Amino acid sequence: MELSTDEGTVTVVGSLSSVGEGQRAKFSGKYISHPRFGVQFKAESFETELPEAKEDIALYLCSGLFEGIGPQTAARIAGRFGADTFDVIENAPERLTEIKGMTPKKAKKLAAEYRRLLEIKPIILFFGSYGLSAQNAVDAYYAYGSDVMRLVRSDPYILMEDAVGIPFKKCDELAFDLGIDREESVRINAALRYILKHNLGNGHTFLPKDKLIAACASAMGVDPSLAKTCLANLIEDGKLSFDGDIGGLEAVYLPEYYEAEKYLSSRITALARAKKQRTATAVKIAESEKKSGLVFNDDQKRAVDVCINSGISVLNGGPGTGKTTTLLCILDVLEALDKKILLAAPTGRAAKRMEELTGREAKTIHRLLEMERSEKNVNVFKKNEDDMLKGDYIIIDESSMADVLLMTALFKAMPEGMSLILVGDADQLPPVSAGNFFGNVVASGCVKTVTLTEIFRQAAESGIITASHEIIKGKAPSLDNNSRDFFYIRRETETEICATIADLCARRLPERYGLDPFSDIQVIGPTRKTRCGTEYLNAVLQNVLNGESREEKGLAANGYTFVPGDKVMQIENDYDILWTRGRGEAGSGIYNGDIGVVTAVDRTTRTVTVRFDDKTAVYAYDMIAELEPAFAVTVHKSQGSEFRAVIMPVFDAPKPLLNRCLLYTAVTRAKELFIFVGKSDIIGAMVENGRANVSYCGLKYLLKRRAEK
Repeated sequence: MELSTDEGTVTVVGSLSSVGEGQRAKFSGKYISHPRFGVQFKAESFETELPEAKEDIALYLCSGLFEGIGPQTAARIAGRFGADTFDVIENAPERLTEIKGMTPKKAKKLAAEYRRLLEIKPIILFFGSYGLSAQNAVDAYYAYGSDVMRLVRSDPYILMEDAVGIPFKKCDELAFDLGIDREESVRINAALRYILKHNLGNGHTFLPKDKLIAACASAMGVDPSLAKTCLANLIEDGKLSFDGDIGGLEAVYLPEYYEAEKYLSSRITALARAKKQRTATAVKIAESEKKSGLVFNDDQKRAVDVCINSGISVLNGGPGTGKTTTLLCILDVLEALDKKILLAAPTGRAAKRMEELTGREAKTIHRLLEMERSEKNVNVFKKNEDDMLKGDYIIIDESSMADVLLMTALFKAMPEGMSLILVGDADQLPPVSAGNFFGNVVASGCVKTVTLTEIFRQAAESGIITASHEIIKGKAPSLDNNSRDFFYIRRETETEICATIADLCARRLPERYGLDPFSDIQVIGPTRKTRCGTEYLNAVLQNVLNGESREEKGLAANGYTFVPGDKVMQIENDYDILWTRGRGEAGSGIYNGDIGVVTAVDRTTRTVTVRFDDKTAVYAYDMIAELEPAFAVTVHKSQGSEFRAVIMPVFDAPKPLLNRCLLYTAVTRAKELFIFVGKSDIIGAMVENGRANVSYCGLKYLLKRRAEK
């Protein structure tokens, strides 16, 4: 913002919620020198005063702080009530109806928004005094109401919760500032929950009790007996959940994850035991063969029969084994039986690919369940136990990407009698979020599963498919470059690896194969960090493939500077963002994993326009955080997608990332061409490291426990 002072105009930057044009304000902070914008004042905290002059009151009212109040209405209010304007708004809002265009409803809304600002002001000051931003204060106010300061003084760790999202370390610093001792139970309790929550990102739905206690004691610098006592109290109070025998382990969960796994085990068991009227499929399968001109093998025919005649079933298989043609046959048979089928996948890219392969409409699971944001800014699903899905069968593709909370929401929206078919590849990477749902279902042995293993002759001619099957069997793929679609380029240093990848993208592959660096070629790697990680490679490839001046034409946001021509990826599902297509067609929704190209940057309005295939979307500045450069992406981010050509750097990285499952997933992203660039010994080490799927998840054991009853 620009601040008019006795010394001239000063540019102030920071988190400045609830400051409006026309106000007087006092800012505390320091001057900084921005390399591009020059001297600025970085505000760490601020105090505001209400304006007094009519002109300033009018500016304040129409500054955007109050929805629906434009310049004309603001001028009329300020002109009518003058210095008494704010007293009228707060204490006698019915008088606002004296103003032309102000209905009782609008007056009531303006009064409520004004009172909210008055309540927020001391909260902002309180947060600012401890180095927390105004936005943190606003988020906390919406989460906990006007009593938030009292709550924070007694337990500052409530600010870790999703609604506010302040990191544990910052909450810990605040706790010490507020006089909370390092051994107080409120601190240890928060640490135990934080460790469990942090490990959700590592795929774990629970942690063994002994490991959790040891981790907490070490991180907090306290005696393990204190952590053990606090943990027992949390379990007794129901704030954490405990199961004494999950695969022989004493498991501690966040309650929502334990309830999710128990619920899933109950529903899956019920579906697996459900008696369905037997449907003869042989004739229908033969009709599908005739229609498609294909001949299905025995496993494919058995898969069709199992999927159609089971309450829940799994179609599992790797590349080249006929999984897609089997799915098409299932659809043919179900449609011949006049069944209503719902198709979905965990991500937008996977849903789009499913739609392309089947020729039928497919949605993300989130969209199928009609996800929306609640007033408290959390995801809720309109489809649930009270408003269920309608249909006979639901088929989920790329099921290995689905986590336990998402699948719990899906099961809650499935009415009795609806059958579920899970399609996937159990050898793929598990989901980034907690709970290896698909892997646990397959491993439990409690659901009828058909795994396709025969590689069809045409597929067997592909070096990509041959290599992927070698990898998953624990055998290093051949790197002799005798294949027509699978290659290895030896490079020993990180500098050489990056330079070779840049040359492949910019020159060699476009010249030799006619591939487009933006739409056809994708660089995917094991990690974001290091000199060969995707963050560094994005900077290198941005420079080589898109030489636009970032200083002159770019818009900086979220740690990146975007310019026209940049390849970008949407990193979360956004069902509200508007897009246009062709001549006037419009719609909404851009999804996690969608890749596009920046077509325009407007530095005046601070917007970025992106073309995703045939759709164009305009991102306001506060939405740009949903975009990341996508010249290079991680293997996890590439899941559910296929690309004509894939290049993968292989280099020294943390051992947990260099595993067989990740390597297999990377190779299977390529349709026509796959190239390793780097060290051959790293490829061998990844093949030998087969422990990628080891995570603490209880679903498999809960399913087995129920099956034994």
